[in-house]
Formats: sequence, structure tokens, C-alpha cells
Amino acid sequence: MEKIISIQYLRAAAAIAVVGAHTFWGFGAEGVDLFFVISGFIMFYIIGNTPKKSAISFFLDRYFRIAPMYYLATAVIVLLGFVQISSFHQVVQVITFLKYYETAPLLSIGWTLEYEFIFYSLCAIAILVFKDFRLRLWFVIAVLISAVILIDFYVFSDKKYGHFAEFLFGIFIYLLYKKKLIPSDNLLLGLIGFFTSIGMFLISQMFYSDGFTYLRFIGFGIPSALLLTSILCMRRRIGNYYSIEYLGNASYSIYITHTITLYSYYSLTGYTRGENLFSDVISFGLAICVGCIMHSFLEKPIAKTIRQIR
Repeated sequence: MEKIISIQYLRAAAAIAVVGAHTFWGFGAEGVDLFFVISGFIMFYIIGNTPKKSAISFFLDRYFRIAPMYYLATAVIVLLGFVQISSFHQVVQVITFLKYYETAPLLSIGWTLEYEFIFYSLCAIAILVFKDFRLRLWFVIAVLISAVILIDFYVFSDKKYGHFAEFLFGIFIYLLYKKKLIPSDNLLLGLIGFFTSIGMFLISQMFYSDGFTYLRFIGFGIPSALLLTSILCMRRRIGNYYSIEYLGNASYSIYITHTITLYSYYSLTGYTRGENLFSDVISFGLAICVGCIMHSFLEKPIAKTIRQIR
């Protein structure tokens, strides 16, 4: 199965954008939406290219990809005293990745992993129940559309993010990619799509305070889908840069540890976000560096050990 390096670059950009949103005021929150679109693409890229992969193997691959670091990061942030367990529901929520309406995950960014976990589980169910790729595809599409309506617009109607639709965007892009409807070396088309998506992000960001991006699947999801498509258009024209690829590989560790790094930095220095530009730059760089260290010396060894055990 071919590794698409340019998607690793996008993962790096998404993680760095989220760190930027939490260290500087404003731009960067859309990194989460980009992650969801990428997940939709990648999960069906895996399903489409490994037809004999069992449901349990698929599920365990995804579970052990996200769970160990998430559990460790949650334990650390509690032990450091930055958050407190307010109810047993929060503990269950962390372990199971299941959202309770009245509670928030102990690690603030955990809500995004709850979306991811639902999507992974849905894909695993599709693999278990259906043998034909098309049936798997239509099952996942139908459930995601239902989830947008029931969960995003009914259960959590105060937010109406529509994040489940962003997984759909990624799936549709994969279908275009699979049918070779997305060119691989069209630099001009890719650049037009790239700069258009950046412009769309900026316009959506302008409306953030007015509540427009509560419909994040429109304000942030659509430009994320366009950005992924544009990068795929240029994938044969984009060179291999180890440092950026490494950041892409380390994107999950950067994402999962950056709030702990920031809390620790602010606690030790007495600064807060937005108080001092130099301090914000230092905290931004520190969060990325710590994430990279955690990837090399914690995430990768854990993953290797789990593979050996399995």
C-alpha cells in the first residue's frame, strides 16, 4: 500500500495549526477539521487497499494508535493538578471514548478523539458485516449522514459543528482518488486549490465570533476538503522532505501533549496566552519540540512493543 507523503505534510500542518490556535489568538482551530477530513480519506484508503483485513485487526490498529498516548497524557495532566476528576463519568469517558452530555474529557482535546473513535468503530462494523467494498461504503455514508442529523444537530444542537460530515468529505475525496479523477502532477490546479482553500479559511475565521463556524463542516470542513484535494493534485510534484515528514509522523504526539506543555509553561513562567508575543513564540516552539520528543522516545517504543505483543 503506497504511502502518500504529501498527506503526512498535511498532518504536520494540522497539528501545528492547532498548537498555534492554543498559543496565539485566532487562526489555527481549523486544524481539527483538517484532521477529520484526512481521517475519512485514510480509513477508506486502508479499507480499499487491504480487503482481507479483518474487522478486529482494523479496530485494534486504530485503538492502539490513539489510546496509549491519550491515556498517558490524561493521567499526566491529572497528576500535575491541571485538571481534576469531577465525576466517575469522566473516567468512563476517557477509557471508552464515549461522550457524556454533562461531562467534558479531562484532556480538553479529547473530544476530537471521541469523534475519531466513533468513526473508527463504524468502519470496523462495516468491515465485519459486509464483504463487498461498495456495501461497506454505503453503510458508512448512511450512518455518517444520520449522525450529522441526530448527533450534531439534535443531541448537541447548541453547537451544530457537523464534524461527521467532514469524515464524509474525506471519503468522497478517496473515491475521486481511487477512480483517478484527481490528477497527480497538476501543479497549476493544485496551487489554485491550495490558495483558494487558504482564502476560504480566512473568510470563515472572520465570521467565527458571529457563530458562523458553529457549522464548522461548512466554514472549515469544505476548505479542508479542498486543501486535501489540492495537495493530492500536486503529490507527484511535492518533494520528499524528511523534516516535514517527521513532523507528520509526530503529529499525533504533538497534538496529544501540547496542552500539557502549555499548562506547564504558563504555570512555571507566570505568563498567559496573548500576554507577550515573545512568550507565545517560545511556548509554541516548546510545545512542538516536546511533542516530537514524545513521539521518538515514547509513542514509537510503545507502538513497537504493542506490535510485538500482538
